[in-house]
Amino acid sequence: MAEFTLNAEVRTRTGKGDARRLRRKDLIPAVIYGTGITPVHIVLSRIDLEKTMLKARRNSIMKIAFGGKETDREVIIRDHQKDPLTHRYSHVDFQAIDLNVPIKVEVDLNLVGEPIGKKAGAILTTQLRTVRIECLPAKIPAKIDLDVSALDVGDSLHVSDLPKSEFKIISNPKLTICQMSIVKEEVVAAPVAAAEPGAEGAAPAAGAAPAAGAAPAAPAADAKKESK
Repeated sequence: MAEFTLNAEVRTRTGKGDARRLRRKDLIPAVIYGTGITPVHIVLSRIDLEKTMLKARRNSIMKIAFGGKETDREVIIRDHQKDPLTHRYSHVDFQAIDLNVPIKVEVDLNLVGEPIGKKAGAILTTQLRTVRIECLPAKIPAKIDLDVSALDVGDSLHVSDLPKSEFKIISNPKLTICQMSIVKEEVVAAPVAAAEPGAEGAAPAAGAAPAAGAAPAAPAADAKKESK
């Protein structure tokens, strides 16, 4: 039932120092955990892991084979770490699975079609890219398709709109997956430049002499008339 097989050995020693030693030998430390089992620390070939990951998808079922020394286990990858400089895998977390027992996983959403609202200038924005489901391991879909071609301006789709299938959707049904909206351009007014001193129409400063050719200021209305 497994899509891929990875050969592994059980680690007899653990710790950061031993992990660094393994990585220098192109080996990757990993762990297998799951309900009802004791975590098993293992070591994998980095090259084999990277080749497998180039072909695998989210939730691919893998078999960890121990060459008869331990019981082989079917697993899915739950988490992994990479070196920030080399971008090589540095650790992997596997979850042991039972093909007869449902599990909860995240599955990618795939929006299909071109919304009719695009003709009116609306833009499709996505709020949710994965959804959580529960089903048997063999029934886990590679992705869940959602048709968006009927979306018009202001329309949206929610988790409750996902098509029914052989899995149970356990994400909140009210969560918005995507919506169509028109983005209005913000109009920014140009700043008004302050009048420079001496510019036409600018009032002269208090006590300043009037500009050449300018009419003298009118006397104040309450000024006393000069006596003859």
